[in-house]
Amino acid sequence: MRTLFSAITGVLLFGCTHKSPTVARVPLESLTGFAAAAIDDSGMFASPVLPRTVTPVIPPADAESAAVAMGYWGAPSYQDRTVSYYHVIPTERRHFCGRAYYVLPVVEMPDTTVVRSNILNDWMMWAPTWVMPICDDKGIVRTSVMLIDVPPGMRVIQGSGPHDVPELVPDSGTFPHITHSPYKQKTNPERGLGMTPETAVAVVARLLGNTGARTADVPEAFEMVRLLDPQPPLAEWRRIFGDEAICPRWRVTLDRPVKLRGATSGRVVRTTTVYVTRSSSGCRGEPVLQIPTAAQPVTVPFLYYISAPLGKHFLGPRAPEVRWTTLRVLQPIWFEQARLDTLPHR
Repeated sequence: MRTLFSAITGVLLFGCTHKSPTVARVPLESLTGFAAAAIDDSGMFASPVLPRTVTPVIPPADAESAAVAMGYWGAPSYQDRTVSYYHVIPTERRHFCGRAYYVLPVVEMPDTTVVRSNILNDWMMWAPTWVMPICDDKGIVRTSVMLIDVPPGMRVIQGSGPHDVPELVPDSGTFPHITHSPYKQKTNPERGLGMTPETAVAVVARLLGNTGARTADVPEAFEMVRLLDPQPPLAEWRRIFGDEAICPRWRVTLDRPVKLRGATSGRVVRTTTVYVTRSSSGCRGEPVLQIPTAAQPVTVPFLYYISAPLGKHFLGPRAPEVRWTTLRVLQPIWFEQARLDTLPHR
């Protein structure tokens, strides 16, 4: 049976070969409002973890279907030698682990008719992204699939044979925005994610609990970006680089203002919005509480490559052309660690 998938232009695998650590549960007394309504008795937010103001291009069910098919790409397998064509048979089953996450961009997607970058990381920086953990039959997370939430361009084929598994079929518009990242390059994943929303809320409750502030809405996940230093001769200036959507920064909304002090600047702010991520690239290190720095850019520089077409009189590959543009900033991108300010007011 063939089914059309309302598709994607980007998918990333995050392989996982070990059982993930126990996921934090949210203290129910630390919640109020929409956050309290969205959580069950076990202290877990419902699936998908999706901002209330967002209507995704790819429906959750279609995202799950594509993620399971993509999850089989990293499954152990053997070649079926009883057929005359190459046919790989997985030796382990894969299924959706039960919860999806929607990660929002912090910079605006450029005009892709002009900026034709073929680097997967670029798409994850520009576009909202579904993050979908995929498990084996024992419930162990083996893969987290990232699907870029952009208009259709891919389908899933489900075979009817006893050994058939869902097959992800990209069209010409989706390649080469498909790749996978080895699990050994990441540490401390929480059920297929660098940090779950429950951990983010638990960190806020632990650090700010004495203020009486409670989480008032379901946390929102944002992609993280950083500036890379110049790398002559290709890159003479600093430029923006996006980390993987699987390593997000969570925005937590409180029901009352709290007074926080920036660890680097010493600046004191009263705010109902705090951020939580891991101290190193969102996937490694201890959870930290953050606030945006006072200065935020309006635009950021972005480097991309244009692959030159082969001419009929050209005998070898051409070096890609390097181009620059600027991207409009949608959300805060620079942060500093923060703590509750307990100093007397001067």
